[in-house]
Amino acid sequence: MFISQESTLNQLVFLENAAKSELIASCTDRIKVTNNHFSILSSTRCRICRRRIGNSAFVRQPTSDELEHYGCCQDLIRKK
Repeated sequence: MFISQESTLNQLVFLENAAKSELIASCTDRIKVTNNHFSILSSTRCRICRRRIGNSAFVRQPTSDELEHYGCCQDLIRKK
């Protein structure tokens, strides 16, 4: 009986440490993502319609860092 309890305790400690490790990894990833900065100039253009971004809501593509108007992005999603 005692060995079974010790084994269960070891499993719980392992799972607790794994959860803590996963939390630290996800927090580190979040910090990396939120530390990305980019500038929008008055001449910055939408990659879809080629109009200036201006004060419009926009989406930044994570792979290419190109900007799109939010509406242009929604149009593409609806067409698929």
